[in-house]
Amino acid sequence: MSAALPQPLARSLAIGRHRLPLPRTRTMRATVGALLIIGGLIPFLPPGPGGVALGFAIISVDYPGMRRVRRRAVILFGRPLKRLLAKFKKPALAL
Repeated sequence: MSAALPQPLARSLAIGRHRLPLPRTRTMRATVGALLIIGGLIPFLPPGPGGVALGFAIISVDYPGMRRVRRRAVILFGRPLKRLLAKFKKPALAL
């Protein structure tokens, strides 16, 4: 009986309910992240300002310092946003 080899870690970035698959190699993730950041800084290119945030999120997968900053930002902005959305959520109908 042979032992199964471990599968490579599937990298993906969770954005809300959606999962964004990331390139397998660190070099490709850094390249895609850098291109999104550069594209986001140039106003007339399609990624727009959201490209900067997405680029930093992709790069933060590999670099611990940036990962910490991203996690703190999620906590800082995520909790108040969650409370705000809960206020506008429709209550369930009681039968």
